[in-house]
Amino acid sequence: PLCYISNSKEDVFYIFRALYCKYFCYLNSISSHPQSIVSLCKLFEDLLQMYEPEVCYHLAQLNVSPVKTAFNWMIYAFVGVLEVDQIYLLWDRILGFETLEILPVFAASIFVFRANLILNCQTQEEFDELFIDLSNIKVVPLL
Repeated sequence: PLCYISNSKEDVFYIFRALYCKYFCYLNSISSHPQSIVSLCKLFEDLLQMYEPEVCYHLAQLNVSPVKTAFNWMIYAFVGVLEVDQIYLLWDRILGFETLEILPVFAASIFVFRANLILNCQTQEEFDELFIDLSNIKVVPLL
């Protein structure tokens, strides 16, 4: 998504390097840091349990792990999942609030938004189909 910001490869590299050094490096390392992917996954699980306990119970009965789905979204900061303009809106919140906790909050909000559909799933395959295409998801209303 950064290639849309500038025509200069050097500018894009420096922007990516700054984002990676300040934020995205935590998504690629296992540590006890509050911004690490482990902490973000825990936050996602806590938020989902707090706001949709019925969904959590239903998924547990189906032996489906919601964090498995959300992990891929968070580790790539939703690149390849959302449209580029929506990625910019999400990353803008990361920069504005100076935290990666926006990622699990947004991931949990997607599950809350689709809670009724999740409750109607009877298999892992049906659950997976709900999250194949998220290109129509809008960041700002869900956050």
